[in-house]
Amino acid sequence: MKIICMLRQRQLARLSVKSSATMPTTLKRHTHTCAECHHFYEDIRRIQQALPQALAREIPSTDFDNLLWARLQRQPQAPIRGWRSPYPLYMATMSAALCLVAVGYYYSNGLPEESVTVVTPLYPPLREGTVVALTPAGNPIVPTIKQGLVPTPHHRRTRKKQLTPKAKNTTPTHHYVVAVKAPAHPQVTWAQVGSYYAAQGEYRDAATAYTFAYQQQRDPRLAFVAGQAAENAGDPIQALELFTQTLQPKLDNPNSDKPGKDKHDETSSPLHSIRNCSSAERTVESSATIF
Repeated sequence: MKIICMLRQRQLARLSVKSSATMPTTLKRHTHTCAECHHFYEDIRRIQQALPQALAREIPSTDFDNLLWARLQRQPQAPIRGWRSPYPLYMATMSAALCLVAVGYYYSNGLPEESVTVVTPLYPPLREGTVVALTPAGNPIVPTIKQGLVPTPHHRRTRKKQLTPKAKNTTPTHHYVVAVKAPAHPQVTWAQVGSYYAAQGEYRDAATAYTFAYQQQRDPRLAFVAGQAAENAGDPIQALELFTQTLQPKLDNPNSDKPGKDKHDETSSPLHSIRNCSSAERTVESSATIF
């Protein structure tokens, strides 16, 4: 990413929390010429305009205010590739949106207010060697473990001797464990793999695992935790894509439950509906926005 784009996106993030702020001419010109910054601006506008519609239901006002301001006051400054994150305010805004969408989803669907139950697998897969087993259509994807060439203790001792001055002319002897591909523990699921990576601080891998789990189970709570992991990994665009999956499909597509229509068809997803809504639906007054 160019430095000018990082500065412009930081400016867009700051303007996103001000309902009455106007976009400067230079910033508006840059968003029209730069495709990446234009996509960033469109994502901010989608989430701002979709949330009032998604949250138009009975939500406890106390929880609404507390969750909003508690998350807006948190401004993470995680370094990304040597640079400080240009999205602190925008990430905080998405965190507030995440909480509000979750509260609205649970209350509207009558689900218990509990997070996704995650259990650390008994045999966690290796990070470098995790592969996906392709199964026939209709069967769930089973994560498997693929262990590479692992040096034995004898090999490590031999290697240590080779590094000493006295062992320059010593013929090296290598002993490796044969690479094997064994199925993982039968109880390991993608949600558990994601919880394992999240516990280790590998949030990017955790977001990938939780995304696979959401694609299998279509549980919005899995998209919820996947968005959290992506946000902690410093990828606000991926987090935004996952957060929009928690929106209730009925609010964005009233015809999603009609007979003969796939419930999880791509065209009935909340993100697809938000992106393809008409210009009239996208028009939201500044007084109605929550940011």
